[in-house]
Amino acid sequence: MKNFSIGLKFLLFVTPIVLIGDIIFTYFAVRYSREYLINEMQQTMLSISHTIAIDVARGYDIRNSRSLYSLITELKQLDSRILDVSITDSSGNIMAALTVNNLFTKDTSTIVHTVLITGKEEITFVESSKQSIAVVPIRTIPSTTMIGTLTIVFTIEGMYHVVYSLQTILISISVAVFLFLSIGIVLLARYVIVKPIHRFFPTLEHIEKGDYSLPVPIYNDDEIGQLGMHVNKMAAGLKEREFVKDTFSRYVPKEVVDQILERKLRPKLEGELREVTVFFSDIRGFTRMTERLGAEQIVHILNRYFTAMTDIAITYGGMIDKFSGDEIMILFGAPFPSDEDPLRAVRMGIAMQEGLLKLNREFAGEGLENISIGIGIATGKVVLGNVGSEKRLNYSVIGDTVNLAARLVSKASANELLIDGVTYQFIHHNFSCKALGAIQVKGKEFPVEVYSVQSL
Repeated sequence: MKNFSIGLKFLLFVTPIVLIGDIIFTYFAVRYSREYLINEMQQTMLSISHTIAIDVARGYDIRNSRSLYSLITELKQLDSRILDVSITDSSGNIMAALTVNNLFTKDTSTIVHTVLITGKEEITFVESSKQSIAVVPIRTIPSTTMIGTLTIVFTIEGMYHVVYSLQTILISISVAVFLFLSIGIVLLARYVIVKPIHRFFPTLEHIEKGDYSLPVPIYNDDEIGQLGMHVNKMAAGLKEREFVKDTFSRYVPKEVVDQILERKLRPKLEGELREVTVFFSDIRGFTRMTERLGAEQIVHILNRYFTAMTDIAITYGGMIDKFSGDEIMILFGAPFPSDEDPLRAVRMGIAMQEGLLKLNREFAGEGLENISIGIGIATGKVVLGNVGSEKRLNYSVIGDTVNLAARLVSKASANELLIDGVTYQFIHHNFSCKALGAIQVKGKEFPVEVYSVQSL
């Protein structure tokens, strides 16, 4: 079913419903026609029987069997549908019959007995022999006293032939209607559903190839037309998204571009003054390590280290500005500011040191050297924007805060996280910090207070 076309699925779904409806209609049509024919046949047979009963009452003596026999013999010859005729008196004794052996015997049939008691006509069908038995009372005229009964056995084969012919006609009509409706459903589904949907294919194929310039043609305002408008809007959005992604990916990493697109925001690509939190980390003793280890092993260790740290940075929403040797520079507040930028930066630093413990356990199991890092974090005003040339752009920050964070990471010892006073004001309620005094930083007029985050 999954590989079937919509038109075929629609046909397979609707056809059983049409077929069931057609069968139900045919069943009731045949049943009604049969009942109608039977009722008409009954009325005809009773009418014939009443006419004969009146003739018997008017012109014959119920006790004169010879004259009655002549009458019923003549009736048999006149109407080929009549198979047998018998006449009884009021006591149920057979006074005349086509079957001579039955003369002057008692008619013990239930239907005759019922008519003698109730005085009302009766008619019944015998399906097995395709016969109908009509019994009517014979009454005197004008006193209308019942003096006997008239029983006529009719053959109803002719009626069955009519019923069978009618059934054949109705079934043939039903099959024709079913085929007509099925073909109509296929054509309707093709015109109303399949054909309009096919108009989407060229557009979707172009979108798949990254070309959003071919819109879906829209001819009406129904559900498929509305779907076409939404596809066109989607294509326009994808086109804009690709433009932003292509343009802004020259400035920031992919995860930041995705964040921009998801939030439907547009950062300013020109330079601006903004408060950000700058994070630096580098490996302690990395220079000596490169002297001891070969280039292949150093690259392997760095790649493993950068991968682990990058995952942590992404988790805490940091924008990785650059990797420089063994140094990592991460920004919080660029391209989008947050009130929790310093807090997230410190939490990320702690998470990195914890992640490094796990990484060192893996290195130890592989016979590799353990590494340790120092971390420096500073918060302050920076110039945020484009840095580079027309062919190569870098979305980065410039300013004293960057210099301060770089000075802090150079001052940090192994597994130490140093922060400046501004960052301390944001995070001291969440972490235990130790004051280390003030340091002089290039570009700063006054010494800067430095704190070591203790809860590592």
